[in-house]
Amino acid sequence: MKRTIVVCALACVAAGCSSSGGGSSVSAGSGGFALQTGAARAGGETSVALRTQPEAAGVVTLVGNLRYDRDRLQVADCVLSDAARTAGGGAKTLNWGEPSAGLVAAVVSGGLEALPADAEVFACRFGVKDGAAGSAAAVRAEGEVSDAQLVERSFAVEARVAID
Repeated sequence: MKRTIVVCALACVAAGCSSSGGGSSVSAGSGGFALQTGAARAGGETSVALRTQPEAAGVVTLVGNLRYDRDRLQVADCVLSDAARTAGGGAKTLNWGEPSAGLVAAVVSGGLEALPADAEVFACRFGVKDGAAGSAAAVRAEGEVSDAQLVERSFAVEARVAID
């Protein structure tokens, strides 16, 4: 089953820095990406967004995987952000699927215009399973990005979703 997803969010987990407040947390990783996690309650929903950081300037395509704790989370959908969609006149698309439980495969592509720097690329919405209260769910994004000169580089980022 093919779905539209912004793969850039996968890269955001790679940097490794974090800050939190207001029920959300941002984890930065290598490759100029970060993951932003939302507040989560057992039996409710949460979101995980892949964001570009200023160092990601020039990225035009993203191919990657988002691995998540399938014992605590269940993916509902993934959506390309308006900022990413309108980059270069609206040519960017997100294609995503769940080849197996705990794994989202995603591709963000279209045109040679760069994704916006320091902005959300895509977000995935997850159902939080009953019984997950008082725990944390690990999320890891990893893959490859490419610039307009077709120079590729890897990214990997990790974050935790705190569940109330």
